[in-house]
Amino acid sequence: MPTTVPPLLPSFARHANLHRSLWCGPNLISILADGAETGGRIAVMEVAGTEGSEPPPHTHTVDDELFYLLSGEVEFRIGHETVRAGKGDTLFLPHGVEHGFRILNEEFHALVVTAPAGLEAAFRELCRPAPTLRVNPVQPLPSPAEMAEVFAARGIVFRPPHLAPPYTRPNPTKVRRSGLGRSRWFEGQLVTPLLTAAESRQFAVVDFKVSPGVEPPRHSHQNEDELYYILDGEAEFFVGDDVYPTFAGTLVFVPRGTAHHLKVESNSLRALLIITPPGFERFFIEHSTDATSLTRPPTAAPSQRAEERIEANRRYGFELVPVTF
Repeated sequence: MPTTVPPLLPSFARHANLHRSLWCGPNLISILADGAETGGRIAVMEVAGTEGSEPPPHTHTVDDELFYLLSGEVEFRIGHETVRAGKGDTLFLPHGVEHGFRILNEEFHALVVTAPAGLEAAFRELCRPAPTLRVNPVQPLPSPAEMAEVFAARGIVFRPPHLAPPYTRPNPTKVRRSGLGRSRWFEGQLVTPLLTAAESRQFAVVDFKVSPGVEPPRHSHQNEDELYYILDGEAEFFVGDDVYPTFAGTLVFVPRGTAHHLKVESNSLRALLIITPPGFERFFIEHSTDATSLTRPPTAAPSQRAEERIEANRRYGFELVPVTF
């Protein structure tokens, strides 16, 4: 009996807009990618909130969650450890571990990734369409009973208010960011693994910076989907037959099996590369060198025989695709 090959998901590029944004109490939640568009594998949202609008401590029993702080300062509690995070910091919140956070200044803004998808559906059920792309400090949060019921259906459990929080201790290693000691040079591109398959079976995240002239060649991935969230700069993404102009705040979804490449249109482009399922981030690590500078790539790349690289490409399901337009 012939094997049925699932159809390719369509690619897309978008940024936060009123059509996809919600007010959940004072918080503004913009859903950039949902489960219906990613085969249920992952969801990506921008979340903006104000001091006092934080959710109660809770545990995701199914999905892993990641915060990338775009602005503001937040104190997170993950299990029995606490850590502070600010702009440019990444925090991983694994399933099965209770977490909560406290906003330390007037507002914060974060990119939130959850996999598998489902959290965004709870927000859509619980919240109302946002009439403006701003937080609403006078809008009350849904009642605890409403939140408990809706989120429980997605495997998210709130700690009963009569139970005390666990003992906490500081742990600054929970925060990751681009920098010496973590960043690497890969073929003229600065890459920083922020989350790997060693920590999540759902997705990996790489901070990715590229300049004109050293963009990756046109290629496709057979084993994973990719999402690029643009942090800084401008580029054109060529995905299948589509061309997407992008700028800071744009999310691009590249489904597995789809040929793609990009052309940087500014001095440089910096993006978060989200990979689901994880694994391909190891390709960057295996074929890169430790960064001794965050601005200058090494003068000589490590040599690698052509047959070794072909074998590595095959092993990771990475296929070069000629540009025909």
